[in-house]
Amino acid sequence: VIQSTPSLLLSLVGLVFTGELLEHVARWRVFRRVDELFILVPMIGNLKGNLEMCLSARLGTSANIGELDHRMTRRALLMANMTLLCLQALLISSLAAFLSFFLGLITRHRLGDKMEPSGGFGDDAGLGVDDGEWHEGYTRPGWKQLVMVLATGMGAAGFSAFVLGNFMSALVVVSRWTGMDPDNITPPLAACLGDLMTLFILAGIGTLLVGMMDTPVPLLTVILMCVAVGWFARRVMQNDWIRKVAKGAWAPLIAAMLIASGAGMVLDQGVGKYRGFALLSISMGGLTGSIGAIHANRLSTSLHTKLHIRSPSQSHHPPFRTDQLSPLHNMLVLYLLAFPCQACFLLFVQWAGWIDLSLAWAGWLCFALTAGISLVLAHYLTLFFWAHDLDPDSYTLPIHSALVDFLGSMLLMLAYEICIYTGRDVVTHIVETESGAT
Repeated sequence: VIQSTPSLLLSLVGLVFTGELLEHVARWRVFRRVDELFILVPMIGNLKGNLEMCLSARLGTSANIGELDHRMTRRALLMANMTLLCLQALLISSLAAFLSFFLGLITRHRLGDKMEPSGGFGDDAGLGVDDGEWHEGYTRPGWKQLVMVLATGMGAAGFSAFVLGNFMSALVVVSRWTGMDPDNITPPLAACLGDLMTLFILAGIGTLLVGMMDTPVPLLTVILMCVAVGWFARRVMQNDWIRKVAKGAWAPLIAAMLIASGAGMVLDQGVGKYRGFALLSISMGGLTGSIGAIHANRLSTSLHTKLHIRSPSQSHHPPFRTDQLSPLHNMLVLYLLAFPCQACFLLFVQWAGWIDLSLAWAGWLCFALTAGISLVLAHYLTLFFWAHDLDPDSYTLPIHSALVDFLGSMLLMLAYEICIYTGRDVVTHIVETESGAT
């Protein structure tokens, strides 16, 4: 409780600003012109959170068994993990960009944008518009949008991987030196910082590039990112340990990305219909996912330590814990800890005037269900992968966080529908049906 509570509360600050930032950037020019980027937002945010959480999980296990206590071993492990992190960020973000682009082909575009008949957006043949106006629901993406999504997604993922990877590595090392358990501290911060910084960088890069869609700049950015992929891949192949880790790290990330694409479509629909949905969905998935990640990290480290899967190094520091708490006790403590944290979140955003509704009992019921599902998923996914000789530090967190985001968004939509059924005003836009009625 002492070590996890500050981390969860700090993560709530990141969640608050992420949700508020998402509400604002949804109306930015880049998201109006290339709204495939809005589908990409939860996918790329989930990806980056997963990468940093997996990094912190691997380093947390290494810290607990003493592998980070020697300077040379610590430096080698940190450099190898950073190389893998950047490679994964660039490759998976490119797949996420392709997926979000093709999802944009089959879905109605949520936002519209006015164009001048001469110049401006009207000259963009990729929009497929010839009457001078971009009609909502009738635009179709072109190759310029695809290059734009690739450049923005890969650039944002690569830059944030470098910044956040260094921060999380330093946090694990400092936690070890100060006698704190990284498993209690790093998962919430990795998740919220991954969302916040990646969204900020993605919106910034997109804003810089959207005015240059008709120039070679986005394409040159994609080419530069591909060169970086080749360099990082070469470094990974030269390191036996990180090459072995990399072989088993792609499947869970790709599976998580596919699941997150569903969460992206739910978010895309919810933001357009329900008032405050973006802010509440990020807290619903972020906070409940964080408590599940803490439990998964602690359980994974206990399994590695007890069964001596990794050879422990000689260290002047003993292991942080001897697991006086059973897994069930861990789950109960984290479950109870989530409610006051969520209450602090709701009180703050209402005091700040960022949200003007309360879902009352429906919202709390959905939060309680999501928190319970998150902890149960974290527990049994960790045991499942461990029983099948797959490292939970690489497999559990990506799939767990994606499932929690998706289920949390679906349950939040259920809470809104319950409120609508009971007569509460929670709809933010007039929704037009196919027949033209409103």
